[in-house]
Amino acid sequence: MILVPKSYFIVHGVGEDDLSWLNAFDNALDDAGITNYNWVCVSSILPFNTEEDKSKSLPKEGSILFCVMSRIDGVKGNQISAAIAVAKVIDEKKFKKFGLVVESTSKEAKEKNMELLLTNKLEEMCRLRKMKIIEFKIEHSRLLKIKKKYGTALAVVVFNDYELIT
Repeated sequence: MILVPKSYFIVHGVGEDDLSWLNAFDNALDDAGITNYNWVCVSSILPFNTEEDKSKSLPKEGSILFCVMSRIDGVKGNQISAAIAVAKVIDEKKFKKFGLVVESTSKEAKEKNMELLLTNKLEEMCRLRKMKIIEFKIEHSRLLKIKKKYGTALAVVVFNDYELIT
């Protein structure tokens, strides 16, 4: 049995807590609107025809969901952010095409620097695969200046609809 993503959506969130890292992460998931799910993080390849789901529909709470997560944790006084990019790439000579997801985090970076870093990472992934970018989208968490003891910033590509191949 193979699960192939048919759609995805992107969310981001930040959270803080004085008790623990876990609670800061839980607060960031809540801020992103994706609390109460069991997350399985996967690497960064998407089928080419995977489409963005603007409705951000989620299944029953408690479900196991796959994602690509860009996450950073910090402590009081840190300024943290997370970003993620989704791109469609193509190799016209070999008729190959698919999607790439690139993650990046920072403890001080400005939004412009994060975009440059994501773009550079994506270009390097394409160079390795001898592919070219035909479109891409970047999503940032808010920049969080942590005021409590612990903080988390995240940006997540959530896969929410699958084709089952047996």
